[in-house]
Amino acid sequence: MNSLKVLFAILLFSGARPISATADSNTLAGDSTSVVRTDTLKSSLTVLPAIFYMPETKLGFGVYPNYIFRFSRNCRPSNLSFLAFYTVKKQISISFDPSLYFNDNEYILSGTVFYEKWPNDFFGFGTNVSKENEEEYTTRNSGFALDLQRKVFRDLYAGLSYELAYTKFLKIEEEGALASGDIIGAENGTLGGAGIVLSWEGMDNVFFPGNGEFLALNSLFYGRNLGGDYTYKCLIFDFRKYHSFYPDNVLAFQLYGSFIDGDAPFKYYSQIGQVIRGYLPALYIEKKLVAAQLEYRRVPFLGRFGFTFFAGTGSVAGTIADFKSSKFKFAAGCGFRYVLVEAEKFNIRIDYGIGHDSAELYLAVGEAF
Repeated sequence: MNSLKVLFAILLFSGARPISATADSNTLAGDSTSVVRTDTLKSSLTVLPAIFYMPETKLGFGVYPNYIFRFSRNCRPSNLSFLAFYTVKKQISISFDPSLYFNDNEYILSGTVFYEKWPNDFFGFGTNVSKENEEEYTTRNSGFALDLQRKVFRDLYAGLSYELAYTKFLKIEEEGALASGDIIGAENGTLGGAGIVLSWEGMDNVFFPGNGEFLALNSLFYGRNLGGDYTYKCLIFDFRKYHSFYPDNVLAFQLYGSFIDGDAPFKYYSQIGQVIRGYLPALYIEKKLVAAQLEYRRVPFLGRFGFTFFAGTGSVAGTIADFKSSKFKFAAGCGFRYVLVEAEKFNIRIDYGIGHDSAELYLAVGEAF
């Protein structure tokens, strides 16, 4: 460890890989094997007291220790991160999230171990639900997930995934839909699943891609033989394309799909708001989701500050045949960026998305996709 700094930052628990604020590295475009390379093997630990905001938590406070390092000079950055937070909605979450590139990027090991007490909302299924039908419930969740992938060709990786999670209901509305016994997953239960993971990691930068593509395809199966109480399968498709033009101008595109078949717990249904900014994640949920979004990024623009404009659309449905153009939800918005780590192009973001009868604010670290 070469440095230890305590910083105050605006943080969000997001899908972006976390990074230390003191990493010493150089970013090289066009390196198809390592993307981010360092001339030394310096490592760094940061401990960040966190103030964050997102639609499903509102205002929250926590602590975010993160350790970044490289196994060799040609490896992408690996990190070990820990996050613990409490929100004004009385949500508690504790997680440990490793993301490791080793053996000169031949292997990727990533996962999470988590515990949470989580008050949440249920509105029903599909795109015709109303916020007036809100039901509150609280669960205690714990578990882990683990992915191990090996490079098979250039930037193509393949591997296996396993996850195990337990949910206990602590609070439920007595006369609500969840108490009727008709909704799968509205009871205490265990989720156990395994499957195949394929990914193409052809971006020129891990944290702020300017050129290249990313593709992930996960095929997961859940059942009693895998330690769970629910039997179903899930296919997830995530494609991203990045293109730079002029200095510091980037167009980013994402096409995302999530398809569930079988008796999955409702908490794990696909959600429009998890992909498209501008919607509460719990509002529009179903077994199947398709979504797409486009973003223009100008970072940095003035000093370390930058800005973005984005637009997206998505819909959920019970079956493929139920997808209708009239049911797609649209959203657009803008955001500001502050470059926290110039060497790694690692940003803090503030986004404001406006959807149909909905608007949401996001304070986050890393890009949305």
